[in-house]
Amino acid sequence: MSFQAKAQNGKIAEVLVELELLRRGWHVERLDGASKAVNGDLIAVKERLRVVVQVKGALSSKRPSFGHSTGFLTKGKPFFNGGNPTVVADFLVTVCGSAEKPMFHVFEITHAERIAQSRARSWFDTPTKGGRQRSPNFPLSLHLSDDVAVAAQNAWHLLETPYA
Repeated sequence: MSFQAKAQNGKIAEVLVELELLRRGWHVERLDGASKAVNGDLIAVKERLRVVVQVKGALSSKRPSFGHSTGFLTKGKPFFNGGNPTVVADFLVTVCGSAEKPMFHVFEITHAERIAQSRARSWFDTPTKGGRQRSPNFPLSLHLSDDVAVAAQNAWHLLETPYA
């Protein structure tokens, strides 16, 4: 997939999450994705709640995606909320499936970070069938049947109780 196709895929995923949040009664504002000062894509407000959402889209796949493992495995960078941002994400929402029938998975961001780091280390530390070391550059995603993915599917209620 080309850089342009990936960028378009990400924008479509953001719009799908925005529409779903609006449908659920949230007021949504987009953050400037070009700025390196933000780690979120959307700010959602409902009554007295305010949450920042990072969106990861994999619309050509039926697997919730956490992005690529390279930065974490080679430089120790976190998957989410990296750098020195002025805005950090509270939640991760992954979008997979298709634009016509999206599947949403909602994670509290620190929970998503623990999952991503654990799964990346586990896969990287498992030798290939030929016994060689794996490349640290791989996309990290979950099977839809994975217990973590099942628990996160349409878990929009998490946004309503972000500090519980």
